Amino acid sequence: MNESLTEMRTDLSSRGEVLPSTLPKVSVIVPVYKVEKYLPECIESVLAQTFTDFELILVDDGSPDNSGKICDDYATRDSRIRVFHKENGGVSSARNLGIEKASGEWIALIDGDDHWLPKHLANIVRATSLFPSAKVFYTGYTNDRTNNFSPIRKEFAFEVNDYWDLALKGNGICSSCVCLHTSIPKETPMFRLDLTHGEDLELWRRLVRAYQVVMIPECTAIYRICSENSAVSSVSNPEKTIIWDLDFALLVDAKERIYFTRVYYGFLFRYVPIHPSYFWKLIFQKHFWAIGGFPIFWLNTNLQRLKRKFPKR
Repeated sequence: MNESLTEMRTDLSSRGEVLPSTLPKVSVIVPVYKVEKYLPECIESVLAQTFTDFELILVDDGSPDNSGKICDDYATRDSRIRVFHKENGGVSSARNLGIEKASGEWIALIDGDDHWLPKHLANIVRATSLFPSAKVFYTGYTNDRTNNFSPIRKEFAFEVNDYWDLALKGNGICSSCVCLHTSIPKETPMFRLDLTHGEDLELWRRLVRAYQVVMIPECTAIYRICSENSAVSSVSNPEKTIIWDLDFALLVDAKERIYFTRVYYGFLFRYVPIHPSYFWKLIFQKHFWAIGGFPIFWLNTNLQRLKRKFPKR
């Protein structure tokens, strides 16, 4: 551990960073863009953590609203907060910059419109001591509409042996519940800058293949379903999504193939009203096989929505 801390100090010093008196256990990374309405709640939820040995890195990705000012204001109140302002380059570049600037042993991610419950970091740090060889941890999570906090299993934490089975059941990694060991960014590229949507899925896919993964079932992360900030609605080119260059024939794991087929149909479903020309481009230029299953997916999705809207009494 001392060797690791020495390496971190050397890295920080070589980058011209001001060294803290003691390096934090966890670096919390928050990409910030057009989230002034929700950012205070996000920051306050981090500052309210029962585990306090962390630094909070806020990366203002050239946000045109007051988000950058909010970041600076909070930095004057708490010495654990570091703020970086950059030109707009997308969420991947913001996360990558925050990861590059991190000085902690562990790197926890949270989006600027999401928030944590007070035990989130404490649970993760406890799990790292129980599974010392693991490098990827993630917690249970819910969204701000359903608020379903029921854990999928009773034990405090468990090693994930079949990640795609969990993902198919809606219990995969999300960008506000994951924590990575600081050695991972040195061993593998982080978020791809050439993707505008699905960049997180692409990274999780690589991580679960390369590292031991541990899940903490308790739901301590809450992500916000916010249509105006939907990444899909802003996608202008399907070639910049994860599904464009994903070769389904190379997905040897059957559950992984099913998972990304669902992701693919989900993209098609949303592209119909938003970018119909790209919908046809995705099918005829890349995955002609999808045209047969899309009507089934469409009907099934609409039936599920109707069932939720008009439940049986």
